[in-house]
Amino acid sequence: MALTRQQFIDWAKARGWESDAFGHLQKSYTRIGNTHADRHRYKLTRLLVRLEFRSGERWIRLKSGYFGKMSINAHGQLEGMTR
Repeated sequence: MALTRQQFIDWAKARGWESDAFGHLQKSYTRIGNTHADRHRYKLTRLLVRLEFRSGERWIRLKSGYFGKMSINAHGQLEGMTR
């Protein structure tokens, strides 16, 4: 079943992702032993979403997927994103 943009946003927010000033969803992680937090974001467009990682001053794409080709499985995990 295809995922809508709003369903994706609801899924992500339920897992701790927060909206930024541009409408993208961001989350910071601090790994054990690190002195800084790693930042990730889901960059949302009208048709697709990109998972990106912050490296210095740039965002680097890790995965992307079209909402129409993504779904949430029975375990609540996102499926359909590709490299």
